[in-house]
Amino acid sequence: MEVEDAPSASSANAVRPAGNQENADENINRGGARRRWIGENGQRRTADEIAFLEFMETLQRQAAQGYDLAQVLQFHLLARSRALDFYGKVMFFFFLCSVMGYYTAIKNIILSKDKDHMVSLDLFTYILPFVSFIIDASVKRAYSIHASNGFMCLKIFVIFYYLAVYVMALQKTSESSMFWVVNGNLLIFPLLMTVYWIFLMRGHLS
Repeated sequence: MEVEDAPSASSANAVRPAGNQENADENINRGGARRRWIGENGQRRTADEIAFLEFMETLQRQAAQGYDLAQVLQFHLLARSRALDFYGKVMFFFFLCSVMGYYTAIKNIILSKDKDHMVSLDLFTYILPFVSFIIDASVKRAYSIHASNGFMCLKIFVIFYYLAVYVMALQKTSESSMFWVVNGNLLIFPLLMTVYWIFLMRGHLS
């Protein structure tokens, strides 16, 4: 009399309801996303290491699905190069606008003794908050890192505050308090956004 073999784990997964399987996969993905910053040795991974890890996982997953590995590799390398190019341009414009903001603030402070000197519209200092806002999109595209909703709302509030003060301070002289507030913003805002970018790249804002 023959005894039937017990169903294996793989066959059990095959007959598992689709809904339960999807929930299990979702839980696994969430746990991996939470643990992706921590390596096997317990040390914290860098943004480049995470990007490389996700790149290799994507290649393995698509190769297992039967896609041509050469075409997949070419596609992802092209997408990766475009993402890094976009990220590099955004950060270049951010630091350029930041330097010009410091130059404008120092110039205004030096010329504050001139009662006719007023705060004037400057292209670099005006687009600085908009470039700062795009930093999140460039980092997410290049490294798949994004800040939590709370930090994003706080950043948007700071950007709106910067723009509101900037507009109200236009054509103001040193006799107005807005003259000094806007120059203080020009000195502090780039520093805050730089700290935000550093913490974002290290995964402290996720």
